[in-house]
Amino acid sequence: MLLATPMPTSSSKRGFTVELIDPFSPRSPIYDASLTETERIKLQTESDKHRLCYLSSILKINSSCINEINSGVIRPNKRGYFYMVVLDLGTGASRHTYLLEFDTGSGLTWTQCDPCHPMFHQEPPLFDPSRSPTYHYVPHDHPLCKPPTYHPDRNGHCEFRYGYADWAYAEGTFSFDTFTFAYGGAVGILGMNLDQESFIIQARDATGGRFSYCLFKAGVTDVMTLRFGDDISWPWMAHRQQTRILRYPEGLYNLNLIDISIGRTRMNFPPHTFKRKSSKKGGFIIDSGTVSSTLVPKAYKVFR
Repeated sequence: MLLATPMPTSSSKRGFTVELIDPFSPRSPIYDASLTETERIKLQTESDKHRLCYLSSILKINSSCINEINSGVIRPNKRGYFYMVVLDLGTGASRHTYLLEFDTGSGLTWTQCDPCHPMFHQEPPLFDPSRSPTYHYVPHDHPLCKPPTYHPDRNGHCEFRYGYADWAYAEGTFSFDTFTFAYGGAVGILGMNLDQESFIIQARDATGGRFSYCLFKAGVTDVMTLRFGDDISWPWMAHRQQTRILRYPEGLYNLNLIDISIGRTRMNFPPHTFKRKSSKKGGFIIDSGTVSSTLVPKAYKVFR
């Protein structure tokens, strides 16, 4: 299990592009051609329920979700249906290609390392840190080694335990290595939230801390891309609208949502309906791991 630092890029350009894989597309390793549209929607809805529970546990606003985090070996694509990216991990003899879930709701980037007990089955070989010249442990006194997720171990290294709201956890040794993006199912998670240990923060020298992606409708076979840094140059960028990302300790992407419109009809929610409170309740989060939008009952009554 590890955190990885970014790959080197050319001195003249700060950016790169990778393919973003829809879990329900033929390009996905978990693609099931026999699924009907109704079955796909049901699976995605169930996945979104787990995701909402996970986000609630981060914010500590749902005790039943928090209590669900207990001992269970996590298999990434069993947690739900996430978009995935392809990358090479490590250098030298240990370098292999892996598929990781793209997750803006978590900061830790991890995959299974050799040895790993217990473990789930995966097609590519486990990452062997002993054969990667660029691999090194995060020391116990590193600024990132802070509770509640990270703790010093007996060997002077930093260990982690990361709980998810679907009866699963990931734990291991917090480490650094090199990712190289290349142009069985997901075997780890690419953490992309705003925590200091997340990939987008660790890669800020190579990307300027910027990433962008454009999603297609179900059934579209065009290749989707995840772009970083100077590679963000969509044709419609000149006509873009933007809003500020609000930063809070949980590292999630919070937005200052004022109101919602359906077509040209504005819902006219009461002021501060979506304002975050000092108790951490409220607010509005944009997240890569969910398809459906979820509103609190009070707001949903207006929407309905």
